Amino acid sequence: MNVTLIKHMTFAVRDAEKTLDAYKRLLGAPQDAFVKTFAKSRTKAAVFDLGGTEFQISESMDPDGRFAAWIDQRGHEGLHHICFAVEDIDAALAEARPTAPHSKNAPPARSPAATSTPKAGSPSFRTTSAASKSNSCRCIKRARAWSGPRGFSDLL
Repeated sequence: MNVTLIKHMTFAVRDAEKTLDAYKRLLGAPQDAFVKTFAKSRTKAAVFDLGGTEFQISESMDPDGRFAAWIDQRGHEGLHHICFAVEDIDAALAEARPTAPHSKNAPPARSPAATSTPKAGSPSFRTTSAASKSNSCRCIKRARAWSGPRGFSDLL
């Protein structure tokens, strides 16, 4: 698999404002970064660049929302997924799927909302299209239950 860049990393958190403040203090996240409410998806998120990678800090607005359920399933906040841009999405999926016991059989460019959360400890793969101002790329998102340090809001 030839990864060309990390498109973004999404972190599931209980409190996006508190976590963003910690990222600003501890990691130098941009001071003008802010949490935006996405009413349709019932999510609050801060999206900003840090070290050349887009970070997404995401909080469910509902107790049974996507990120809240993910946190509850694992017992802590953490890395929800990483989106890798690759040169050849079909080749990357062909390489990744045999090694992932919970592979998503989504075709390229399928909506991220159409896939489910992976089981704890199992890697999973899915594809999505991500457009930017200058280009569009197809990404493989690889998610694995985070077993390392907890989210920044636990440090406060």
